[in-house]
Amino acid sequence: MTRFFHNLRRDQRGSYVVEWAFLALPLTLLLMSSIEFGFQAYANARMQGVLRQVSRLSGTGRIVGDTSSCAVPDSCTDAEVKEAMRAFVARELDDLMDVEVAIDVRSYSEFADVGDPELIERAEENVDVTGPPANGDCWIEVNNNDSWDADIGLTGTGNSEDVVLFELQVSYDRIFALTGSLTGSEKAVLSSNTTIRNEPYGTVATIPKKRICLDPYTGAMTITQID
Repeated sequence: MTRFFHNLRRDQRGSYVVEWAFLALPLTLLLMSSIEFGFQAYANARMQGVLRQVSRLSGTGRIVGDTSSCAVPDSCTDAEVKEAMRAFVARELDDLMDVEVAIDVRSYSEFADVGDPELIERAEENVDVTGPPANGDCWIEVNNNDSWDADIGLTGTGNSEDVVLFELQVSYDRIFALTGSLTGSEKAVLSSNTTIRNEPYGTVATIPKKRICLDPYTGAMTITQID
């Protein structure tokens, strides 16, 4: 019996199985993560390319919907154009698994206006503030909706020579369920944005500016047209 245990202790056959058991999990996770991140880099590159394509089509006024009510650009509503863009992106990225697409499009007069709020004039402090406005404040209304906005952009692709911001978010199922469990999300989410100026394909639209002031006591609005 003593000889048996002595020989068993010296026997190295099969030891690699134990070593592999320790290495298998981290190596497998490393391989799966490499594949997952590689595919994510591919998906991100595809998304960037499709976003540039959509913005170029929009910038020339060529985005149209698939329905007869939106046969030419001038007949499209903002909602129809946005849906046409979303459907186009989804078709171009159909090689991703269970892809979901969300797109937001806003137009501005100038590049410097992108993401900016309507500036508030606070007379008591003799300073300009970013909002929201209080009673006694005034602001320059630039998007013609007669209310203060934290973002002066208008929904939609705008008009000829407008600046347009495209924000795209794409989500798709991860290749491996295990990597989804480790990251806490079964879907990978990618986002990107780009800004362009529309080509002069039509008449340049101008929106009249107004100064809107709130009564210091009642908050009632007084609107003054600015030339």
